[in-house]
Amino acid sequence: MRQDWCPGQQVKPYVVDVTANVKLGDKATVSYRGLPNGNEPPDNASSIAMSSYLVICK
Repeated sequence: MRQDWCPGQQVKPYVVDVTANVKLGDKATVSYRGLPNGNEPPDNASSIAMSSYLVICK
């Protein structure tokens, strides 16, 4: 959801195969950082409401 600032616009999925980064039975942590134009935002300047999915196939 784009929080009403750009309703209906297609969002391209960002897909990454993390198979080589995890080991069966070990704990894996996934994190995300949104950087506007690749830069740190000023303090409390923005927020991101995001939904994401991690798909696990055996």
